[in-house]
Amino acid sequence: MTHDPKHTTAQPAVPDDAQKPNDLSEEECAAIQEARADLAAGRYHTHEEIVRWLRTWGTDHETDGPD
Repeated sequence: MTHDPKHTTAQPAVPDDAQKPNDLSEEECAAIQEARADLAAGRYHTHEEIVRWLRTWGTDHETDGPD
């Protein structure tokens, strides 16, 4: 699902201006950059969507994750 990034409170876990911490690999840094691009493009799921999905786990009405 695509969301309008102007209407979200999602914040990156690592600020854009943060320098690469010494304990992160290049692959981890690349994954963070990819996640930031997804957020900027509105490709994410809201907390409510994830919670709604997780609440189906272990029930007779378990659903697939959000699209």
